[in-house]
Amino acid sequence: MNALQLFFSVGEDGFPVSDPESELRCISCGHCAAVCPKAALEWSGYDPLQLAPVVSFGAEPQRILSALKSRRSVRKFSSEPVSTEMISQILDTSRYAPSASNIRPVKWLHLHGRSSLETIAGMTAEAISSLPVYSTFAKMWLKGVDMITRGAPTCVLTYTNKSAGWNREDSAIAITYAEISAHALGLGTCWGGLVMKAAQLNPELQKYLGLQDNESVTGALLLGFPEVTFYRLPPRKDPDIRIIT
Repeated sequence: MNALQLFFSVGEDGFPVSDPESELRCISCGHCAAVCPKAALEWSGYDPLQLAPVVSFGAEPQRILSALKSRRSVRKFSSEPVSTEMISQILDTSRYAPSASNIRPVKWLHLHGRSSLETIAGMTAEAISSLPVYSTFAKMWLKGVDMITRGAPTCVLTYTNKSAGWNREDSAIAITYAEISAHALGLGTCWGGLVMKAAQLNPELQKYLGLQDNESVTGALLLGFPEVTFYRLPPRKDPDIRIIT
């Protein structure tokens, strides 16, 4: 039995019909409408003919693999601003990231421009100033060296309801999609781990971000045009694989 047979059976006229009880198990993933070659299934009010078609990789799947391998974490950004349209395009692509049971708990905050990033960098420095190891970054900030947001012109953060299932896993996948999308558009990215840490510790930062008591930051991604160029792929260990048959 395949997954579609859990929701559909064949009627007397030979056409598929949905089972009302099975519909209660539907997670609105859209696979049924996406997989039907004849666009015969209307899903949650969506006309299948209005859904965007899948574009084949064609004869160039290696370009996709090369793009994944060539993504680097960037910690030196140019001052060139990143348009809100470009960020919208990146986050639009992140909508298609996998989500456990299609719950999709991830929401986004877009910090646009150095003013907002300098504000959260200062709050982050305050929050981590007494923590072992982390305090080094706070001291550098006080000396005028930004090792918190790395001079990035923009940043996106994920946040979710604290009680949402698989919220951190879903957030990590969504941000990874954003990283790859940004790379495809010529932007550099770097995870903002210090900002994530501070958002858990500093109530003033949580307030600045507009978070409710039941919400928490689950990811942060710094974005900007890179001021460095990478010419080669760095070495990586071979994957540690166990095959079970």
